[in-house]
Amino acid sequence: MTLINSASFVATNSFHGTAFSINFEKDFFFFPHIIENLNSRQTTLLSRLGLMSRIIESPTDLILRKLERISYDDVRPLLNNVIKESQAFLLKSIE
Repeated sequence: MTLINSASFVATNSFHGTAFSINFEKDFFFFPHIIENLNSRQTTLLSRLGLMSRIIESPTDLILRKLERISYDDVRPLLNNVIKESQAFLLKSIE
């Protein structure tokens, strides 16, 4: 967590690397696993937050992409909605 918090840019293939990058509002790229079903949590999160452009599918993608900064002003409200939905789901589950 400290490494991501102090990073200026993150390259990850893990859910936690992706989630911490978002929580700490870091610019990042996500490199999917070759095994498709290992990417579902990451791609769901990125899709819900409008960050699918952070997925690097091939070396060509990396060359073509600019290291554009993520507009966390746009992401923050979407993330807050995801958090509220998750909290509501958990509360309903334990009733």
